[in-house]
Amino acid sequence: MLPHLPKAEEALTNEDWLSGGAAVMLEPFVLCCGKDVKVPKLCLLGLDGIGKLLSCGYAGTQDEDGGWSMADRAIQAAGDCFYYPEDQVKMAIVETVRAAVCCEGSVVHETALLSAVKTVYNIYLSSKLEEQREMAKNALADVLSEVFTRMESDGADGEGAEGDAAAEGDGTEAEPAAAEGGETAEEPKEEEKPVSPTAVVKASQGGSGEIDDDEDAAVSDLNVVQTDCYLLFRALCKISMKVVDKGLPDDSEPVRSKIKALELIMHVLNSSGAVFQTGEKFIYAVKEYLSLSLLKNCVSGVPSVFHTSVDIFSFLVQHFVDHLKTELGVFFNNIFFRFLESSNSTFDQKSTVLKVLQTLCSTSSFSVDLYLNYDCDLESLNIYERMINNLSRLAQVSSPLHSAYHSTRTVL
Repeated sequence: MLPHLPKAEEALTNEDWLSGGAAVMLEPFVLCCGKDVKVPKLCLLGLDGIGKLLSCGYAGTQDEDGGWSMADRAIQAAGDCFYYPEDQVKMAIVETVRAAVCCEGSVVHETALLSAVKTVYNIYLSSKLEEQREMAKNALADVLSEVFTRMESDGADGEGAEGDAAAEGDGTEAEPAAAEGGETAEEPKEEEKPVSPTAVVKASQGGSGEIDDDEDAAVSDLNVVQTDCYLLFRALCKISMKVVDKGLPDDSEPVRSKIKALELIMHVLNSSGAVFQTGEKFIYAVKEYLSLSLLKNCVSGVPSVFHTSVDIFSFLVQHFVDHLKTELGVFFNNIFFRFLESSNSTFDQKSTVLKVLQTLCSTSSFSVDLYLNYDCDLESLNIYERMINNLSRLAQVSSPLHSAYHSTRTVL
């Protein structure tokens, strides 16, 4: 008989099961999800039981040692079930992860949170069923919305929900890796540090649970909720920067991984508020990671990658122009204007750039800001002048781009 099953049976038949606290009630369900059980029905039973306990408000309950919370154990159990090929198990994993992160009183943070996102992300990539992909996609959006909304709400209250003391908890981290070729991507090697309880969650999916001093310094002065958002945003940016081999079809896992990462970044930006858009660390992350990602992806030959990257750029121009003067100037000169000026650019690329310019110019202050920030700065390039020259040149060429040009000219 499998070693875990007698333990699970004993736990369930224990007279103290219901009165022994959340940790005692959780144990048999976690044992049903063990890697060596390999019985899909038991796995489904375990995940269902864990989900019901979470829905009853036990998410923040910790074990006797005060290390593991029930939400942490739920994430670990879901990760242990990842290798089941059955579709029902995959869908149950997604629901368990969503419940663990989004339920009231959830204390899933840092490494455990990244591991949760990684698990659902890999299910999205590896799934062949459209229904399963849709469920994983919605779960990812729900998790990100919950985490970033939590940060914005805490910022409005003047302090993080966990306070600065909580930020001194475990600082371990991991990146949600894209599953390429049906396997999770390798994690970068880092220097060995003491491992916290949540690091075991990461290790259960093949990661090291280790931490790098420089990376830890990036979030050293953030509270725990802000740290969650920073690590998630940076992880998505890094996934979006992964090089994709030329010639791969749009439905291949590497391409879908890049597209989904960019879509999730756009989702985060659209739901962001003052804390994200004005926070020093988040502005640094946009400069250091997102800008580099866009420089690579705005010239992609994959239409979905190109269009999503351009949409992200448009958002940055509208909301981060005061912080990204140099970076945005590089985009205009090396990406947008190059598309408009090059004879090798496709119609789709030129028309997309013109539509973005139309959207930006519809803001009354954009043209003035562009002129004052760049053309009036002796050390900057004349962005506004170059834009007008490109539009004037396109106006003299007989092509379908005329309609897009005239729309842009109207709002200038």
